[in-house]
Amino acid sequence: MFLLNLIKVLVMIATVEAYYYQHPTTTMPPVGQPICNAVADIVFVYDTSKSISDANIPNTSTNFAKMKEFMINIVNAFNPVGPTGAQFAALCFSTVPNIHFYLNKYGTKNEILAAINNFTTDPNALTAIGDALQVARTQFFLPLNGGGRNCSQCFVIVITDGTQTAGEANAATEANKLRNENNCIVYVVSVGLQNDAQLATIAGGPSNVFNVDSFALLNSTVNAVVQAACNDSKCTTAPVMPVPPVMPGTHVNCYEVKTLLQKLISLINNKPKYGYRRYGSRRYQPKPVYVNKPVYIPRPVYERPVYQPRPRYQYRRSVKLGFRRRSMRYRG
Repeated sequence: MFLLNLIKVLVMIATVEAYYYQHPTTTMPPVGQPICNAVADIVFVYDTSKSISDANIPNTSTNFAKMKEFMINIVNAFNPVGPTGAQFAALCFSTVPNIHFYLNKYGTKNEILAAINNFTTDPNALTAIGDALQVARTQFFLPLNGGGRNCSQCFVIVITDGTQTAGEANAATEANKLRNENNCIVYVVSVGLQNDAQLATIAGGPSNVFNVDSFALLNSTVNAVVQAACNDSKCTTAPVMPVPPVMPGTHVNCYEVKTLLQKLISLINNKPKYGYRRYGSRRYQPKPVYVNKPVYIPRPVYERPVYQPRPRYQYRRSVKLGFRRRSMRYRG
């Protein structure tokens, strides 16, 4: 009987697992929806070398537009954006770095998105990642430019499709200075550079490298980059992270779940209908221990009231008639 109940329980668990597999409760939020409320200072350091957008190179006309769309989705994934939440800055690099705006330049999300949409490509021949990281380290995180806020974590997101080919500063050295001196975290979003040792050194490890095969797949890494930054942040703002939307038809039927749990508990606590005999003797299975067994509450003990003795009557007149002697007096 115990084995039969165990089999029933396992079947019930498998049924519940199958129900939730066929009816998922939530889905991943769409790309660009707010999923993080961290207090962070984020600097985009993106590549504008010749390989990004060049009329002489086929299939590169939309690369720069995809890169801007990636940065826009990163900004949209944070809420709030501004002095009390996430701040953003940007600079591009080719042979020389070019500063777009500092962390405290724009205080609203719409202003940052408009500035990113106005970025123009500046194709050059070479890629100076080290010089760009040096400019980010020495200028962008100063209190004058919006850095150094209380409880704010700084991030540098490098977007590139190649390794360092120009510049005086070493990219790995500048990245280590960002981590050691500014306490910044460096993420590298690489395009078409799978398992590149130089980019892994810049990021401080392969876990901070997000690689895609083409610029068209950049948006597939937005949620991963944002979640990594959100998990590595020190503080969050007052608003909580929004709950991911529930798709129609995938809600959980609480009544069905309750029924399944009741059946599961009844299988565990159910008393068998027939006992079992052992070695010819009538030995039955012991009574089960009920979860909701009623508790016996004893009735209060009845206490008899304390009666006061009746007051004695005054002596009455002698009885003239009756069986008592005339001289006797009695109490009533």
